[in-house]
Amino acid sequence: MNNNDVIENLLTGERLTVIESAGNGSDDFIYEYACLPRTPTAPEHLHPIAEESFEVVQGVMTCRINGIERTFTAGEKAIIPPGTPHTGWNSGTGELILRAKISPGMNFEQYYRTIFYLSKQNKTNEHGVPGLLHLAAISFNMKNQTFYPKYIFLQKLYINLAGPVGNWLGYKADYK
Repeated sequence: MNNNDVIENLLTGERLTVIESAGNGSDDFIYEYACLPRTPTAPEHLHPIAEESFEVVQGVMTCRINGIERTFTAGEKAIIPPGTPHTGWNSGTGELILRAKISPGMNFEQYYRTIFYLSKQNKTNEHGVPGLLHLAAISFNMKNQTFYPKYIFLQKLYINLAGPVGNWLGYKADYK
């Protein structure tokens, strides 16, 4: 993956600029993320082994971190420890720009590239999320990276059963 690559989700209006790819001499994935107001919000999720941090460069972001809502403006930062449920959204009236880091970066860049590619191909819903079988195939190949906060055991079971089926049916986890 190349630093300074810009990937866009034309469906949701999200834009991600890769600053540093995990594996290019670093374990971290550092990127700039931009979105407009009313961009679909990622559902509440957690990363079992990755720490996520961000600084608001421009705009206003509201986050729910471990059940507590807080609003961040330009210059403010947050660190989300591994295993902490969180979500965030553009709560301002203009573009939101974040500088973010996920450590370790694992396959997060690959995940964004895949999801954004699928939305360009009209293979996601209006929120930019692929169907359950395709999502299972993606998640199976990106082991233990992201889960919804409840019923993690059942999610792992579904991913480990449905993921290989999705792969066998041709659902890919990596689109370059």
